[in-house]
Amino acid sequence: MQDEVLSCVAQMASTFDDLQRAIDGDATAAIDIALKLDTPGVITASVDLTMTVLLRSAFEDAGAAMALSTKLLQMPLPAVDRAKLAASWRLHNVYLTWRSRRSASRNRSRRRS
Repeated sequence: MQDEVLSCVAQMASTFDDLQRAIDGDATAAIDIALKLDTPGVITASVDLTMTVLLRSAFEDAGAAMALSTKLLQMPLPAVDRAKLAASWRLHNVYLTWRSRRSASRNRSRRRS
């Protein structure tokens, strides 16, 4: 499914600079856009676009994964689904953070050798 999301987002374009940067993979831009999103009563095309672009970054960026987790808790979904989705992205955030620290530790070890 990750490839499907990446392919979908790759077909998008925007005249708004922030949104175009998010589409191009700028996690900070995607997070900024998502954090400005008010809690929706329904999932509109705009909400779906914002969350999909954030999802694109959340696969590889720990901050985007945490922002996705937080925003999912605000979505008009059944409570159990909201909780499960948010928890899964929070766990992904932990994994990405661990992976990043592990990689940094390996790099330091190599430099000392």
